[in-house]
Order: sequence, then structure tokens, then C-alpha cells
Amino acid sequence: MPQKDLKIDIIEFGEVKDVPLVIDDFTLAAKLGIRNRTLWYVIRNKNSLYKFFELKKPRGGKRAIHTPNPILKNLQKSILGRILLPIQLPNHVGAYVPKRSCSFTAKQHINKKIVINMDIKDFFTSTKRAMIRNYFNACVGYNYFVSSLLADLLTFENFVPQGAPTSGYITNLVALHRFDFKVKEFLSEIDKEWTYTRYSDDLAISHPDKQNKETVEKVIKGIEKIVRTAGFKINRKKTRRIPASKQQRILGIVVNEKINIPRLEYRRIRAMIHNCIMLGIDSQVERAGKENAMQLIQYIRGKISYFKQISPRKAGTLATEFERLLQNEK
Repeated sequence: MPQKDLKIDIIEFGEVKDVPLVIDDFTLAAKLGIRNRTLWYVIRNKNSLYKFFELKKPRGGKRAIHTPNPILKNLQKSILGRILLPIQLPNHVGAYVPKRSCSFTAKQHINKKIVINMDIKDFFTSTKRAMIRNYFNACVGYNYFVSSLLADLLTFENFVPQGAPTSGYITNLVALHRFDFKVKEFLSEIDKEWTYTRYSDDLAISHPDKQNKETVEKVIKGIEKIVRTAGFKINRKKTRRIPASKQQRILGIVVNEKINIPRLEYRRIRAMIHNCIMLGIDSQVERAGKENAMQLIQYIRGKISYFKQISPRKAGTLATEFERLLQNEK
């Protein structure tokens, strides 16, 4: 008769529910549904189990992507479902969390007198193996050996790779442990009305009342110091201070009075669809900076999907027109 699973219940740095108790490599393999020798094969060969390629960023530059092979990917999915997802993240964390989105995060900053946008530079590659090991050891209660095994399974070389199914959630947990709560505590000491959210590497801070320049700079410098001490770095070129008199955006969403699609962005996509209807999809590929028609189709669908989070009615109109176009093209 199988022994009933023991559970850890720690309410700190995320509420931990139904995370299995793991004491060594054998119990870890059993909880993940694999053989012990498979676990060790993956750990010893993990760097060779990733495929590397680069994606162009919309505003220039390239993003390194490491995608795991099927064996490692399935193992990481088990870690995600059985160990990571049971650790519930607080509402200020928006990315990579089921049933949360850009709009979920942006809504927390509606109708504020000041909005501050900040960005963490190289967030994934700055999340190191030792940080993950320390998180599992300090916050979940796993021993050093088990924490080290999990850290190995979730990293490529010494950092979290973009492309693995576990990468988003584990970076959330590490950030929560290393600086999120410290940032919230710092802001609360200044004024409890400050709101803080993090959507992956995008930080947003806002306040319902006007703030003088000295206070705003104190907030920015204080957060920079906390993040730097945690082992990360703020990209100062992307820091924005936006008063209510200007268009305030969080993750590209307008938040001045309600969440809304930026007018120019909506018009641009609508014009792109109109041109595709009038002139054909192929005629717009080069103009849109895409390599082929399929890439353009995926781009427009992605934009419509993003718009649906903000304004389902407007996005629905675009979706109907575009899908009708695709049917006619077929």
C-alpha cells in the first residue's frame, strides 16, 4: 500500500500548498514520475539537451532562446506542475501566472497621478543557479542536496534559459524572495499608498496623489539599490516618470482613466489589416518588416490577442475582418 505523501506548508515568499516532501534524489525522481537514472542522465547532460537560436527583438537586437529537448522539457513540465505552481504568487506578480495577464497588472495602476516604469536588464540570465538553490532551501524547506538538484534541472549552464517551460515561474519565485517584498516594504515606509507590480522584468510603481520630484527620485534610487543588492540591475535607459497630464502606459496599455489600447497602435494594426484586404497579404510583408506571409499573419494574430485583453469589443472587430480575409485568401 503506497505511503501517503507528506506535505510542506510554509506561508512566506508565496503561499506553499501541497508541495511534495522530497529528501533525496530517489524521492525527487519518484515525485516527478521518472527513474533515478533518468534524473541523473538529464543532470549530467543538461547543457547538451538544449537547442539554441536567436529571435529578433521588435526594437532591435536579438534575444537568445534555449529550448529543451523532449526528455528535459517533459521533466521540467513535471517540476512546474508538481513543485512550482502549487506555490501561489501574490497579486503584484503578473507574468507566467495562470489566469493573469498584462491587463491584470495594468488595472492596478488606473487613475494614478504618477506612474514610474522600470526595467530589469537581462532578467533571465541574471537569475543564477545559486539563487534558485537558495530559494528552495530557504523558502520551501528542501535540503541543500535536493535544492541543488532542482537548480540544476532549471538552468542552462549557470542561468535560467529563455525557452524552458519552468523559466518564467522560477524567475518569479526568485525575484519574490530576493527583492519584491523588500521593494514593497521600502515603498510602504515612504507612503502606504504606493502601488508596486512586476510583470517579469517590467516594474511599475504608482501613486494616487501628486508627488514632488525629490520623492519620485528617492523611490527610483531606493528600488535601484534593492534590485542591485539582490544581484540584478535596472536598465536606467528604460526608466520613465509619467504624470497624469501625459499618456500613462503600463506594458503598452493606457491606464490614465481606464485600461485602453493606445490609439496609434490600434490604428496601425487596423490599417495593416485594411491594406491586406485591399492589396493582399503578400504586399504587406516587407512593409511590416516580416520575412514571409505566415510571419505577418502570426504577428497580426498576436496583436489582436493582446488587444482582446484590453478591449474585447475593438479586438473582436479586427479579428472578424482578419479571419474573413484569411478565408478568402484560402
